Amino acid sequence: MRSSSSEIILYIIPVPIQDSKIFIRCKALLMNNICYLTEHALEENGIAVSEEKTLSTLYIDKNQIGIDGAQHLANILQKNTTLTTLSVARNQIEHEGIRHLTSTLRNNATLTTLSISENQIGDEGMRHSLHILDLSSNQLKVSNAQYLASMLENNTTLMTLNLRDNKLRSKGIEFIADALKKNKTLRILNLRFNHIDDDGAEYLADTLITNKTLATLNLWNNDITGIGVRSLANALQKNTALTTLDLGRNRIGSDGTKYLGNMLRINSVLTTLNLWDNQIKGKGAKYLANALEINRTLTTLDIGSNDIAENGQ
Repeated sequence: MRSSSSEIILYIIPVPIQDSKIFIRCKALLMNNICYLTEHALEENGIAVSEEKTLSTLYIDKNQIGIDGAQHLANILQKNTTLTTLSVARNQIEHEGIRHLTSTLRNNATLTTLSISENQIGDEGMRHSLHILDLSSNQLKVSNAQYLASMLENNTTLMTLNLRDNKLRSKGIEFIADALKKNKTLRILNLRFNHIDDDGAEYLADTLITNKTLATLNLWNNDITGIGVRSLANALQKNTALTTLDLGRNRIGSDGTKYLGNMLRINSVLTTLNLWDNQIKGKGAKYLANALEINRTLTTLDIGSNDIAENGQ
C-alpha cells in the first residue's frame, strides 16, 4: 500500500488475462472514496512498464472464482464508477454469489452489461438498470420467469435479454409476454431452447400485435409446430417493429410456411427469417417463393436442411 496526502492505492491480487501479460488492480482514492479498476502491462520479469489505464470492460470467464470471488467483485463494484461491462460466465458463483452481486448492483449506476451465463443461479432473480442481461444456461424455470416479468414491466433501460437454454416453458413465457406488453425498451429477446411449444408461441404472438419496440426474436429449437407459427404469422401481419425472427429447428412443416407466406405478402418490416431444419419440404418452399414475388422487404431467408430438391419439389 502506498499513501500520500491525496490518495490511498490498494492493490488486489493480480488477475491474469490469458497469456497477454496483463494484470488488474483496484485503486481507491481517498478524496472521493471511489474504486477504479486499472490495467497494467508486464515485462518478462513481471514489472509493470506501461501507464495504467482505467478499465471499462472486464472479462473473467471460466476462472472458477466461486462464491468468494463474486463477493470480492461485489465489494469492488460497490464504489467503482468506470466499469461498464462485466462478464463472469462459467465461474461457479451459484446462488450466493449472485446474491452478493445483485445486492451491490442495486446501487451501481455505471455497469450497463452483465454476463452471468452458465453459473447455475437457479431461482435467484435479477433486477438492475442494465442495457444487456445474459442469463443463458442457468436452469431458469417458471418461478424465475415471474421475477423477470416483474423486472421487465418496470425497467426502462434493458435493451437485450438473453434467456437461451433454460427451462421457462410456455407458462414462463406467458409471464414474460405479458410484461412485454408494458415494456417499451427491450429490442432483442433470445428464447432459444426453452421448450415453449405452441402455447408459448401464442403468448408471444399476442404481445407482438401491439409491441412497438422488439426488433429481434430468437425462438430456435422450441417445439413449435404449424399451429404456433399460425399465431405468430397473424401477429406479424400487424406488427411494425420486428425485423428478425429465428424459427430454426422447430417443426412448422409446410402448413407453417403457408401461414408465413401469407404474412410475407403483407408485412413490410421483417428483413431476416430463419427456417432452418423445419420439415417444410418442397411444398413449403413453393409457398415462400410465391410470397417473395410480392414481398420487397425480406433480405435474408434460411431454408437449409428442409429436404427440398433442386427443382423445389
